[in-house]
Amino acid sequence: MKLALASLALSVAPAVSFAQTTFVVDDDPGPGVDFTELSDAVAAAGLGDLIEVRAGNYGPTTITRSVTVMGEPGAFVDSLTVENHFGRLPVVIADLRTSFLLLRDNLGPVIFDGSSAPWTFGASFVDVDNCDLLWLQGLRMTVRSVTPLEVQDSTVFMDDVVVRSFFTAAWGDDGATGVTIGGG
Repeated sequence: MKLALASLALSVAPAVSFAQTTFVVDDDPGPGVDFTELSDAVAAAGLGDLIEVRAGNYGPTTITRSVTVMGEPGAFVDSLTVENHFGRLPVVIADLRTSFLLLRDNLGPVIFDGSSAPWTFGASFVDVDNCDLLWLQGLRMTVRSVTPLEVQDSTVFMDDVVVRSFFTAAWGDDGATGVTIGGG
């Protein structure tokens, strides 16, 4: 799966040469740790940098530029937003768990690979609005929400994605849906 992710990232990226820096994020500070919060690492990262997120819990984070965020098993971000990304290189999020993912106003490619959502209440797990190229791969979304995946005015490719809403089973509401797609 990682090879497919790398191939996809290369296919949507132009032939560009840049120095890549790797940052390590761990909520337990110590040797080899660059940041204790994912949001701080994202703020410091440059074009094409890699951010490795170790197991732990991290606060809300917003990404607006081409970076790769790779989570280790047990890495959890309270909420993750990718917005206003206009670059030609992709934003890549891999193996990172989150309770809420918001993707909006992205003209550049965004790849979200191999995440598993925990149980959540409230809004959609994945909310996509006005994104030109979104690739969802290897996701398992099983949530207590009326609509775990909501898409508006976006181009979304999905591979090996399972969307399940337990709203119906838990509360007997026959109106619950797993996916809502709208727009022109």
